[in-house]
Amino acid sequence: DADEDDADEDDAEEFTPGRGKPVRVLLDPEILASLPVIPLSQVQNSPSSHRSPDDPLLVTHEGIVYDVSSFAAHHPGGRDLLLTAGGLDLSHFFRNYAVHGRSDKAARWLAPLAVGKLSDADRRAAEAGATAAVHVERRHRWLTRARRRIVWVAATLPLWMTVRTCV
Repeated sequence: DADEDDADEDDAEEFTPGRGKPVRVLLDPEILASLPVIPLSQVQNSPSSHRSPDDPLLVTHEGIVYDVSSFAAHHPGGRDLLLTAGGLDLSHFFRNYAVHGRSDKAARWLAPLAVGKLSDADRRAAEAGATAAVHVERRHRWLTRARRRIVWVAATLPLWMTVRTCV
């Protein structure tokens, strides 16, 4: 019981009330031991190569590396939103978007997607590198691209309507 009380205190210190519970992915100890160590640089380079569903889209959480490529099309926030988290540690996202901690769905989706683990030094670097500033900058880039697509469609619509009328 003392261990459970300590865990509850840790959760209370790390997460503010109303933000949902911490996302804890429970992996079988044998699976965890069998996971290869993947360098953080490989995880961070994965989003740039994610051009097709076959390319890996790697993220980390609590030192475990997950390939979320197969989940991208099913993410409730959409594939593009998940792409903004590519190469990053998910702890910031899980704290920022409280819905992740309100049920065990996020943990259940992640568990079978584990493909590796980080070294202790890489884990600390991954967690330190996934900040609100990084998140905001990635979201801004994604929104800028989305806005450009909308403007392009709107700007070329009269042309396409003219072509359709003539054909």
